[in-house]
Amino acid sequence: MSTAKTPIHEHLPWSVRLFATGPLPPPVSAVLLTAGFALAAGLYARAFGLPFLAPFVEIDLLQITMIGFTPAATVYALRGAEHDLAELRPVLRPEAGAAGAGLERVFFLGRRWLVASGLAGIAISLVLLFSPASWQTGRPPVGDPIFVWAALRSSVLGWLVARTVLIELAVGFGFSRLGKRDIEVDWLDQGPLRPFARKGLRSVFLLLLFSLFFSLFLLEPWGRVTAIPMLVLFPALCVFALLLPVSGVRQRLAQAKRAELARVDAALRAEADANLWEGTVAPAGARLSNLVAWRGLVEAANTWPFDLSVWLRFALYVSLGLGSWLGGALVERLIGAALD
Repeated sequence: MSTAKTPIHEHLPWSVRLFATGPLPPPVSAVLLTAGFALAAGLYARAFGLPFLAPFVEIDLLQITMIGFTPAATVYALRGAEHDLAELRPVLRPEAGAAGAGLERVFFLGRRWLVASGLAGIAISLVLLFSPASWQTGRPPVGDPIFVWAALRSSVLGWLVARTVLIELAVGFGFSRLGKRDIEVDWLDQGPLRPFARKGLRSVFLLLLFSLFFSLFLLEPWGRVTAIPMLVLFPALCVFALLLPVSGVRQRLAQAKRAELARVDAALRAEADANLWEGTVAPAGARLSNLVAWRGLVEAANTWPFDLSVWLRFALYVSLGLGSWLGGALVERLIGAALD
């Protein structure tokens, strides 16, 4: 399946549709959006006689870069999800396979949810912006040009990030529903179910990228207030992102395992009764031993479609994310010590 163009669901944000279906590759669109926003910042600063918002230039450039990065990251995450869905077609139930396995099968999200998430992102951004801890030399008046620009820039970023998070959650829940309702599972051969694990890992990788960006806020003295919450929250978010897409198919695997155990237990009871009370000859005893061995194999079967490579990559992503925050905090401390 080609992923050069992603058939974006009609309810996806315009920014994602623009990046996914436009004539330019998403990275080029991201660079152009970043450059356009930086140009707007320069023109704004010039219009109000500000030296390109010099007191906050690092944070300004960082947030502008994140504004360009976020829609592109969403597009690549959706394209990866479609590739995973294409690989799941062979294990779709016949009635589900007849309807196709496109992104529309797992993405069900109304515009109200998108608007609500965007407004929530703006609200969080403004709450942080109004906090005195967000300003090294004190918060300027609300009507000050620096505050107005910071509010606009942070609101755009909060809007985009919140909608990206919601889209990832929606697709993750969609994969969970697909695995629970529409997938044929074989607990002996879980290889065809690996796309569920890859979807979870891709979400964790997206969290890692955002973590690397946000950890750079520690380069500012006020950024330390975000370090401890993120160090606690990031691993929990990664675990949730990894397990959410596979939770549905995991339930199916657990059901299949319980059904097989019940079948083997019934056969064991029948065979034991035959051996104990009916004087069955030795070959039946061998059959009983085989049933016992088979039951042990079923009992030991894993109901999470993860192999060692998945866990190793997950551990790497989490370690890099935590390392970015610890490293940022260390750099901030060293800079502070050097300046004091």
